[in-house]
Amino acid sequence: MKPFYVMMMTAVVFAACQSSTDSTSPEAKDSTTVQYQQTWSTRFVGDFVSDGYVDRQKGADWYAVIIDQLQDSLYQISIRSRADKKKPSCTFDAKAIAKDATHLIANKDSLEIVFTFTDSTLTINTANDKADQLQYYCSGGGSIAGTYQRLNENLDTKTIDARKFIKAMHFQNIHCFIETKGEGSLQDLTMEIIGLNQPTIITQAIEGSITDAVMMDMDGDQLPEILLFQQSPGSGSYGTIMAYTITKQNKLEKVMVPGIEQDAVLGKNYMGHDRYETAKGRYLVHYFPKYQNGDANCCPTGGTKMIQYSLEQAKAAKRLHIDFVRDLPQQ
Repeated sequence: MKPFYVMMMTAVVFAACQSSTDSTSPEAKDSTTVQYQQTWSTRFVGDFVSDGYVDRQKGADWYAVIIDQLQDSLYQISIRSRADKKKPSCTFDAKAIAKDATHLIANKDSLEIVFTFTDSTLTINTANDKADQLQYYCSGGGSIAGTYQRLNENLDTKTIDARKFIKAMHFQNIHCFIETKGEGSLQDLTMEIIGLNQPTIITQAIEGSITDAVMMDMDGDQLPEILLFQQSPGSGSYGTIMAYTITKQNKLEKVMVPGIEQDAVLGKNYMGHDRYETAKGRYLVHYFPKYQNGDANCCPTGGTKMIQYSLEQAKAAKRLHIDFVRDLPQQ
């Protein structure tokens, strides 16, 4: 029996050693994944310019693609053109998702737009290879399609279109134009609405940035609501909703929005990184990651909180009402 016992112990020790060598602890896997994502962002984030940039002093038109990381694999892409000698020729804003280490994908205006990266270049095209469809975002026959060079110096901000966020929205005979300007974390927001009893312009200073805006009829009264999504500066990227409604008297009024941080239940495990979507043309869906004790800002492990809002009439004004809350598992 002794030889057989020795053989069994040897097999157990060998299997244990092999398991120790081949397997990776959850902590190590998470660390590897995070490092890989950080490597991607190093390639994606930055300023990329068209060929005309080197001849800008001679009056050549040029575009810049400005890419910032919002959270994990989500990026903000803005394209601006020079605006000192002529009206801006190209304007584009979208969020994009990292597909792999060399591609970002943005879905905008029913187009799937592909951003392909090398160490020094960025190429923009549609997924169906129909670059002419990207002329929509430019005037005078221009297009955002093409190859841009990574800029290894500070972007020339003196001649470029200074608007950080630009969006035009329309609902029947009501038209809304939103833009922000400013440097750093302080921005100047301007929202102009045409189609009311009188033209309405709202201007205010905000801290952070406007990441998106939507216009939709949330309560079925054939009049739109306007929602602006604001993101705070810093690593937390805390989201805020600015909401307005058009009344039957054709006036603009604010909509009350419940706060997450002040809510004892919803605010638990909340550390920002908010994301917003619309559903069925009338609901707002709010997502944010849930943080467990000890989680780093980059790496929440508690899954995702999902909140759906509808619009209801309160005593004083309309407000966003929480329809339901769901906890989604960690992916």
